Amino acid sequence: MKLLVTGASGFLGQRLCRCLSRSHDITALYASHKPALPGVAWWRYRHGTDAAEALPTDIEGIVHLAQSAQYRDFPNGADDMFGVNVDFLFRLLEHARKCGVSTFVDTSTGGVYEGASAPFGEALAVTPRNFYAASKLAGEVLCQPYRELFPVAVLRLFFIYGPGQIGRLVPNLAERIRCGHPVDLTGANGGLRITPTYVDDVVDVIATALEERWDGIFNVASDEVISIEELARHIGRLLGREPVFRRNEGKDPGSMVPDLTALRAQFDMSRFRCFADAVADALPRG
Repeated sequence: MKLLVTGASGFLGQRLCRCLSRSHDITALYASHKPALPGVAWWRYRHGTDAAEALPTDIEGIVHLAQSAQYRDFPNGADDMFGVNVDFLFRLLEHARKCGVSTFVDTSTGGVYEGASAPFGEALAVTPRNFYAASKLAGEVLCQPYRELFPVAVLRLFFIYGPGQIGRLVPNLAERIRCGHPVDLTGANGGLRITPTYVDDVVDVIATALEERWDGIFNVASDEVISIEELARHIGRLLGREPVFRRNEGKDPGSMVPDLTALRAQFDMSRFRCFADAVADALPRG
């Protein structure tokens, strides 16, 4: 299959392109830097500047992974977030329509459930207050009419971790533990409970969604629920350092755990790696 992948130079994108290039022809879009990945054709693109007609047309599927570098910067980064998550997505959907693609995957976020009550099922009405998550939800809504024209899988990703990741939960915890800085825990149950998901398992899901032409919205996460305290203790054992915890009184933060019924119907969940086995591969070296 001839595939177009946006955000291909990012943490998830590089691993996805490396996987897909073994059996598909990949055109990878990048904005600033071009990794050295054999078997991948790189195409520079800046959303909002190049016309969509400049994109390659001999494609059969699209994966939209592109991420705004300003995703944490509201309101200053609002324009860029909207540009990537809504405007660029619209241009890709239109390009897909004109090219007659047979499959489209948009990666969204479990953050769209912000403020909602668990369990987080795909049919739950959500109104996130965070601008990044709100723009992702807007993109999801935009995808829906195009499902009449070709299969569109919207994947809501939860707590990805893996080798080379920076500035996110697992590498940040590892850095705090390595430096002896305290890990904050709120409530009496070890802090927030989440479903950490290894990056290569997410790659496996995306590849399967493309090849099987999934259609609809799917939560994507491991089914292993772990508290922040448990995460820190796993990481501490691997680093040979006992984590220091700073326990704060307050309301238990509860769980950020998705309902995975829809994913289970499409994918063998036993293929996911457990955190204790996978985290060693994910920790920053040094």
